[in-house]
Amino acid sequence: MSKEFDKEVTSKLLNYLQAQIPNFCIDKEKREALCFRERLDVYSKNNFITNDTGSIVGSHCISVESIGPENREFLLHIFSSMKIDDFLGGSKVISSATEELHCLEEKRIEFIHTNDGMLEKTLYVTNGEDYYSIKVTNDFLKNENKSLNIYHKDSCKLISDGCSILLMRYLAITDFHGSLSFDFITIDGKIMICNYECFCSKLMKIGSYNLDVYMIRQTFCENKRVFHENKICMTKNGKIIHFDWVDSSFIMKINPSFDLMSCSKDPIIMPLREKWPEDMELISKYKDKRADKIAEQERYLSLHREIYDVMADYVQTLLCRKPEDILQFTINYFKTMIYDPTSNENLLQAKSNFWNSTDTTNLLKDEMNYLLINDVQHANNSICSNGSCTQNTSLASLVSNHSTCSFCSNKSENKSQCK
Repeated sequence: MSKEFDKEVTSKLLNYLQAQIPNFCIDKEKREALCFRERLDVYSKNNFITNDTGSIVGSHCISVESIGPENREFLLHIFSSMKIDDFLGGSKVISSATEELHCLEEKRIEFIHTNDGMLEKTLYVTNGEDYYSIKVTNDFLKNENKSLNIYHKDSCKLISDGCSILLMRYLAITDFHGSLSFDFITIDGKIMICNYECFCSKLMKIGSYNLDVYMIRQTFCENKRVFHENKICMTKNGKIIHFDWVDSSFIMKINPSFDLMSCSKDPIIMPLREKWPEDMELISKYKDKRADKIAEQERYLSLHREIYDVMADYVQTLLCRKPEDILQFTINYFKTMIYDPTSNENLLQAKSNFWNSTDTTNLLKDEMNYLLINDVQHANNSICSNGSCTQNTSLASLVSNHSTCSFCSNKSENKSQCK
């Protein structure tokens, strides 16, 4: 499509939108408000009526993000899956659109896994030079594949499935009240009238919450006959709370892990707390992740055995000192290690700064000296000259001549005997 004609088509759709929705405009602020991800749980109506928790038979995910030049276009992903007569079925939608709700491209798939394999019904909409090219394939019925074109001059009221999500979010955010009508392409390639009856938000009790709820009644008509009806309840920030396919046996609700009281602001994901152990998928993912993390940490510790030495010396010094301000003591203790270990002058200066800052005994000074000397002295693990003392007296490695072994009180003439 040429840029001139594209602008003309977009302008016609925008004029139609503004004729029905006064001051319709998706600016930067609204564009950011429209872009978020939400998940709904699918319930069976039979179980849902008798039990508020219902029986979850599937899930429905909607993701909207901004793309294109200056992020002025939208990319939508919609995916749902559920059990249908003991078979897994669902739908997928990938759609791109402008901020004027002009569809650029869309692919919709409905599928079901049967004993004979997976069957699909597909609608593919692309933008041609001066028309929408529509291709329909159907594995359920033979000889149902078809192609057709809808000229842009006849499509100023056309809204795609993806654009319908954007429109409903916009209506909820702006709290629009009134009726709207658009053309809509079904999965079979038929053109139907899609009507929106919108009601201003009002305070309602949803579960244990009282919050403002925006309602939309959506109907799909052909020759003034209603073929399908949806009833949607949304928060004021466009998040779906409740989605009822009136003529089906399924209903969707917001995931219970979301805090509805926060929906007037930015949505906050609440911790699952006691609920997540009931989700087998989450438990499996958690156990796999935990096993990977444990293995990763064990590998790191096996490659860095010095961690054990550093922590053991720190804990021993901490227990000997018993400082009142443990945090400040720890800061001062490990600050000494930032000096160049190859420079004895720096090490001795660090040792002096650390120990002169507090009152200590000669014994503790001698023990701390070990932490501030070269690693070469770690290798000398000679045993104290007292035959009954079997300690590797590493923390007394700088005990001066005629000093006392910190473990056995053996006075040694040669400090090397008590290392």
